[in-house]
Amino acid sequence: MAADRLEARPPVTQRALHQRDTNVYLGTSREFGIDGSDLLTLQFAVINVFDKINVIHYGTGIGVFAPRYGQRRGFFGGLAWEF
Repeated sequence: MAADRLEARPPVTQRALHQRDTNVYLGTSREFGIDGSDLLTLQFAVINVFDKINVIHYGTGIGVFAPRYGQRRGFFGGLAWEF
């Protein structure tokens, strides 16, 4: 008896380009009390801290001609007020 495992692997040229993607995301929030009853929350986040370029799709295949990339570094802020 024998067993084998099947994997969907990209061609060798694409496999060399494809590496495990490790991204770092940081976020923080701070709550402030206003007049004792209202709550103000300030939020800040950084997506893809080290600005690593992630290839989602290489652009090869039938009818596909453009590669797709993941999000680059982004800075996001938010403000929430509970009243």
